[in-house]
Amino acid sequence: MMRLLIRALFGSPIDRRILALAKRAPDHPTPFEDFGASPRIRDEGLVREARAMIDGGWARWGHRLETLRPPIPWTGARGSFDLSLAGLEPMTILIPAWETSRDDVLFEAIVDFATDWIESHPIVKETPTRRTIATIARSRDTSTWNDMVTGRRLHVLAYVLDMIARRGGRTSGTIGTYITAVEFHHRLLAHPRHFNTQSNHGLYQVLGQLAAARRLEADLHHGRWVRLAERRLSRLLRTQVFPSGVHKEHTPAYQYMVMGTLVGAAGSGLIRAPEQRRLIAAMQDVLADMIAPDGNLVPIGDGDPRPMRWTPAKTEALSDPGLRHVLTGGKVGTPRPEGVRAYLREGWAFARMTPPGLPQGPQTTAYLAQTCGYHSEIHKQADHLAFVWYDRGCEILTDPGRWGYGARTPPRSDLHRAGFRFSDPRRIYVEETRAHNCVEIDGRSDRRGPRHRFGSALVDAKNVAGVAVMRSDLAREQGPRQRRTLIMVPGLALLVIDRLESRVEHSAIQWFKFAPGWRLDLADGNVIGRRPSDAGTGPTLAVIDCMAERHRRPRLHFGDTDPELNGWLSDAPNNMVPATSLAVPATPGRETHFATLFVWAEGLLSVRSDLSTDLVRGSFELHTINMTTSLTFDTTTQNMIVSLTQKII
Repeated sequence: MMRLLIRALFGSPIDRRILALAKRAPDHPTPFEDFGASPRIRDEGLVREARAMIDGGWARWGHRLETLRPPIPWTGARGSFDLSLAGLEPMTILIPAWETSRDDVLFEAIVDFATDWIESHPIVKETPTRRTIATIARSRDTSTWNDMVTGRRLHVLAYVLDMIARRGGRTSGTIGTYITAVEFHHRLLAHPRHFNTQSNHGLYQVLGQLAAARRLEADLHHGRWVRLAERRLSRLLRTQVFPSGVHKEHTPAYQYMVMGTLVGAAGSGLIRAPEQRRLIAAMQDVLADMIAPDGNLVPIGDGDPRPMRWTPAKTEALSDPGLRHVLTGGKVGTPRPEGVRAYLREGWAFARMTPPGLPQGPQTTAYLAQTCGYHSEIHKQADHLAFVWYDRGCEILTDPGRWGYGARTPPRSDLHRAGFRFSDPRRIYVEETRAHNCVEIDGRSDRRGPRHRFGSALVDAKNVAGVAVMRSDLAREQGPRQRRTLIMVPGLALLVIDRLESRVEHSAIQWFKFAPGWRLDLADGNVIGRRPSDAGTGPTLAVIDCMAERHRRPRLHFGDTDPELNGWLSDAPNNMVPATSLAVPATPGRETHFATLFVWAEGLLSVRSDLSTDLVRGSFELHTINMTTSLTFDTTTQNMIVSLTQKII
């Protein structure tokens, strides 16, 4: 009775909130917070793109929405596309375009699109019960209520509510519906079962909630949601990013995405704590290491090939001058010193080096990146100790990409227990050990799961006398111990040494994944590769198995489909192209040794190698038409010894 009396005198809570919003000044709302991996330049080009999308549609992840005009087909078994659509992602283009142009057509398109989502999901129009929230929280893997999607959608809905309240012309019923929908999302995100602490999804939940709550804090009394989001943000940054700035999800693609999101959040005023801003600056420094000399993001792990060339204007929000210099090709910022960087705790090593006497640049600088970390199952492929190599202006050894996600494997299936979470054969292939520059043991991929984590296997990485040396040591829970040494001589060669030791006999294959376009020929056990741009007359690459007397004949795989996929690479979401894989099989045993040399072979006459039995010491002598190159190494001590001499004949 008392509730009815209070409501009669003062109106319902929703009515009071409508009145509060109606008192807002009819000026422009706080600018839409930009959480994109790279900032959008708000210019006439963006406005034209947004206008064209209304009737021309929106494409993502290999699928297309034909028009943004309702009714919208919100679901359709389209995997990541459905997730992006449910997160109202097209609005992240239309809203900045409207803020730039104040175009009424864009305004109506934004409101109609967001309203259609609400009308298509009437559950958000009613004040939710605890049971309703708990039920949905348990179903966060669906496209509609995916954890990350919920946060991103709340971000847009709160903005649209702010727009229509300030602009007028909408009924109090419409505003009330938006208030209820926004509150519904806040309550769902607050539920512990819905909050994802294990991956970057939690970050997008938190930032979406924080942006929405700050925007409407005064009028809708959303201070509690602000405080909740701030606490969670602090927790996520502590647990998902190393103090060095390395993100823990095993791939440069997510380093880039999360860093860009945090830069945008800080620029929008959502992240204010000095220690958090320092961490974001450190993430920028790390990302600069993950960009190859040709300006492309290093394709290791769950990521698609991505060019990283920005205009100077796009880099203005960045605080790291080295990253700005890399992204703009030297137009702004400060050049980064060359050399080798090792993140020992994190499990990453990077080398960027130019041969003496040559200017730094994409055609002359050599680059080597290795991943040696396993900190969680999030985006971790079966790629233990994998690496990529770039030299003489082109990518040589690469990674197989991501393909996509899609349908999941059954929880108790053999694939799921081995660490494969998605069932598409193409997705399974790009995760497998044999698709990477790795050693495959007993014909199986390295298993993944909490008990198989090893933290970091990186021992050290150094520049020794102008030569990059990376050493790693992986003691598997099951299977042989593997010690890998990578030795890169810029502009000349790469040596890959693997030593495997076990108490029982194992078979092993050393796999190498060549970048698309490389042409490889196999004759008499020798492998010769030609650069993608060659017409057959340019430099060639010789691949020499220095332990050939202990190994079986090498094999080449290119676009194989039978009996299984092999020799493929995903160059874009949901797309595969042939890319040669080289297999170097060893004779089974308790101890297995590999020493594979990749050397530029123009004028190459002979190669002589002398390696110790355990491969920790050795020497190579390369004879070409006009030069003799000698390389000796000793990795038995902490201070590695490497000597490189070249003599012109």
